[in-house]
Amino acid sequence: MDIDRRDRFLRVSPKRKAKVLDAIESLQALSKSHYQYDKDEITELFNEIQLALDSTRLKFAGTSVEDRFHSLLDRDIKQMEQLKKLDPELFSQILNKFNGTYLSQYLKNKEEKEMNKDFMSLDLETFHERMDKLEDYIKFQQGTLTMWHKSETGKK
Repeated sequence: MDIDRRDRFLRVSPKRKAKVLDAIESLQALSKSHYQYDKDEITELFNEIQLALDSTRLKFAGTSVEDRFHSLLDRDIKQMEQLKKLDPELFSQILNKFNGTYLSQYLKNKEEKEMNKDFMSLDLETFHERMDKLEDYIKFQQGTLTMWHKSETGKK
């Protein structure tokens, strides 16, 4: 890789990124009550911005279809992760509405893998402690269920 070109990228890209972020921040001011707009205008505004971002992203993504696909998928995943933090209710709604789509399945699988990774990273002693607690909890629930069943059937 040409070091001069790399240095130039490292010098120029933060400034350009800051300009784009400043411009986006200035768009937020349009949502204030002293502006009047309709839903279609806002939809068109953000669609144009998103198309420009996607087009630019794909220029960096590589030449293969697989590279471009993963670049867009990464964008969607990051967007969903952010949405999960900012608006969990909307995140759940999207997963429910798009149940079975590639993205929703990917996100569900990713969450399961993270939970499994946390579980698998336990040391043996902690693992046994948690299994003992789980066993105690199950026994307690069984006892509660047995007592309930006896009270319902009149058996002692």
